[in-house]
Amino acid sequence: DGPGPGSQVLNNYFTSVSAVTVLANPVADKVETAQQLYTVGEIVPYAIVVEIPEGVSQSVVVEDLLPAGLEYVSHGFVEGPVGGLVDEPYGGWADIQTLLASGVIGPGGSGVTVGPGSGGDLRIEFGDLTNPADNNVLNDKFLLVVDARVVNELANQAGRNLTNETQLTYTDPESGPILVPDPDGGPTISLIEPVLGLQKSVVLGPVSGLDGGDIVTYEVRIDNTLLNGSTAGAFDAVFTDTLPDYMSIIDLRIVDESGFPLLPDAYFRISDANGGTDNRISTLLPIDFDLRDFIVLQYDARISTSVPPGETLPNSAELTWTSLEDDTNSGDPDGRRDGSDGVLDDGSLNDYRLVDVVPVTIADIGPLTKTIIATSDPNTAAGQHVGTQEDLAIGETATFRVELAFPEVTVSELVISDLLPTAGALDQMSIVSAVLNLAETDQNLSRYPTPVISDTNGDGRNDSVVLTFTAVSYTH
Repeated sequence: DGPGPGSQVLNNYFTSVSAVTVLANPVADKVETAQQLYTVGEIVPYAIVVEIPEGVSQSVVVEDLLPAGLEYVSHGFVEGPVGGLVDEPYGGWADIQTLLASGVIGPGGSGVTVGPGSGGDLRIEFGDLTNPADNNVLNDKFLLVVDARVVNELANQAGRNLTNETQLTYTDPESGPILVPDPDGGPTISLIEPVLGLQKSVVLGPVSGLDGGDIVTYEVRIDNTLLNGSTAGAFDAVFTDTLPDYMSIIDLRIVDESGFPLLPDAYFRISDANGGTDNRISTLLPIDFDLRDFIVLQYDARISTSVPPGETLPNSAELTWTSLEDDTNSGDPDGRRDGSDGVLDDGSLNDYRLVDVVPVTIADIGPLTKTIIATSDPNTAAGQHVGTQEDLAIGETATFRVELAFPEVTVSELVISDLLPTAGALDQMSIVSAVLNLAETDQNLSRYPTPVISDTNGDGRNDSVVLTFTAVSYTH
């Protein structure tokens, strides 16, 4: 008749009790990646374990919240296990298979939305999902695998951390849409980059005062070490050293290495870059440098006797490399980083490039000296009237010696002129004769001109003697 004891009704043997039952909600959990270190352009595979409680979950949506620095590549559904990502088996889902077959949740499906470029999220709308009430925990979950790429963008530098979270939403019939965040906060990866070093120097021979026939020994060290700031292997490295004109390579050798045990011709080649001589060293094929690998090259270069005097020969070596091997989109945002934009640390995006210039300088012609070596009157002497200058009497003749230092070089024209004063106290001097004394001339000169004596101002006195060398070279 009514409630329990104490009530004013006859049949009051009655009581009641209530309890609240909390139903499990759907959840999406992104598990840790198989590795934590990735380089620019590399694909990062993520596994998202989606658990649906037995019964019907309405309007299920799973979102992969990719951070800036990562971009969506593809996704798929597997039953598991997935090597390195998920070890537990996950049962197949009839609803998932149906949605895949109908083109709803697969890549490009009608229920799939992908944000553009770096940081673009993946959103998959599953609709209502039914999990049969069979008390089998093995088929309460399915596995969503998402591949994302480390974008080749300026913000992605070594040491940057990227955290990728996921979230799930569904509709509760009583309270409406409910957001369920990633229970573990999402995994974090760290970026690494290869940084090669290039050091070039002259280790044997001077760097200035050189001339034809001299041999210069260059040394080049290429390394991938922690001292450079490198944290990853470098791929497809290309080294090129093109010697300037007037230099040719006569020998190449590896003098130290780690990771390159073969002879130099297994890695490098000598070639003709200008149609004349072997003056270029380059990698035979692109080579890879693991972290801590290095190689030290030495090569000898001979200077041609056709080199002009006073020339500076700027010998430039160049090295480029990439963050990944064999990438068709090298240098693009959706590819690996390379050296196509600038040089290392200049602020450009693709800065995997180094240049080292080691110039050498050819000796110039000179000095040019002129001295009196004899006079016709032995009674006149130096210093009687004007300091240490040679004294000459009227009518006396003087023999002058003009000497020019000439390195092993080639010039198209060389003119030596000795001009007497044409005004003032000494304008009465006149050149009597001029000869090229072969006994005092280096016999390695290619040409010996005849001195030309002339009267430059028409006063009847010879005041000029000129020696003109054309296409003259000096060789040992």
